[in-house]
Amino acid sequence: MKHPAPTALKSDTFQIEPKPGSKKLIIFFSATGARAGKFNFWKEGSILPCHRIFINNGSNEWYQNGVPGLGSTVEETVETLKKWSDALGASEIYTCGGSMGAYAAILYGTQLGARVLSFAAETTLGIEGSRSVSHIKKGTILRFPELRGFIEKSPQPIFHYVGEMDPVDVYCAAKLKGTQNIRLTTLIGVDHGPPRYIRDVGLLPTFLERFIANKPMPSVPGEGDVLKLDRFPELFLTAFQALKASDWVRAEKVGLEALEIHPTSDYGRFIVSLAQFKLGKSLPALEHIGIAIAIARPSTDLYDRMRIHLAACVRSVGDVKRGAEIYSGLIERDSGNHRAHYGLGLCLEKMKQKEAAAAAFERAHSLSPLTAAYAKRLAITQQVPRSS
Repeated sequence: MKHPAPTALKSDTFQIEPKPGSKKLIIFFSATGARAGKFNFWKEGSILPCHRIFINNGSNEWYQNGVPGLGSTVEETVETLKKWSDALGASEIYTCGGSMGAYAAILYGTQLGARVLSFAAETTLGIEGSRSVSHIKKGTILRFPELRGFIEKSPQPIFHYVGEMDPVDVYCAAKLKGTQNIRLTTLIGVDHGPPRYIRDVGLLPTFLERFIANKPMPSVPGEGDVLKLDRFPELFLTAFQALKASDWVRAEKVGLEALEIHPTSDYGRFIVSLAQFKLGKSLPALEHIGIAIAIARPSTDLYDRMRIHLAACVRSVGDVKRGAEIYSGLIERDSGNHRAHYGLGLCLEKMKQKEAAAAAFERAHSLSPLTAAYAKRLAITQQVPRSS
């Protein structure tokens, strides 16, 4: 090493992997939920021909208080990473992350003079309905709620990818339009998981290789134009927030306004359908969810939720047999889908199959015992005498 190592090579919150002879250092920041000693991008990152540092915040603080073992503040952590860069003899630094880790890749990377690869970062923290509100450690003070200023001052480019199915991510990206140094790319039919999608289409290793080689980033199948649609990102977010607040009337109204601008928004259709279902408008809800499923990618986490809602709409318009069929198909794919077991129970109940319905409710309750609706429905069915 060129200089003394500033810390140990390994802890629960970081791991340094030197690559003798390399002048490049890439730092990977992990997202929420990473267990102690585990790091995101480990598989692809470990084979890159450069120095590597993997970081795990240790708790969901959005890296506001540095990284345990590297510094108790952002500033201290940045200085420690600079010392590691010097110790390794690295003249070029790169940072990468997804979600909370993407936020950190930008926050720390811009202060390190690094080239940044960001997937689904909330570049504005504290937005109603966002993960930085629902997942952040209680009591965390947001010292750096906005990243735009850091991006504008960055000496290196930031490559930022978001899925068009995520209202918060789309809104944050739209706020950065026109900002110097950032390259924005949206992906059609992708939710909060661009790295997984890029991995699934076989491009993640190429992404990382080209990134550290300072080469143009490869194009991705399904690159979208949602940021070119004036007002859509704002309406999309507002409809989503109204849905989260159970304001069904506002969610439907604003959602329909958003669809006038972007009629092929799969998640926009889903929002409107959910709101209409809650308002008792089962037939139009069925039409919107049908369109959403027709154009959505089956590989997203949201797809099964859409199918669950489709079954509920089908059941609500009176076709309980078809609803039961959809629920059964979902259970076949994932026997742990408690929502599907519960929905199947509701269909079986309508079909007068009381024992089978009770069994479905019992399974739903066992999978999600804290869901009050499951316990209530199970108690009702258990009061009904079973045939001998």
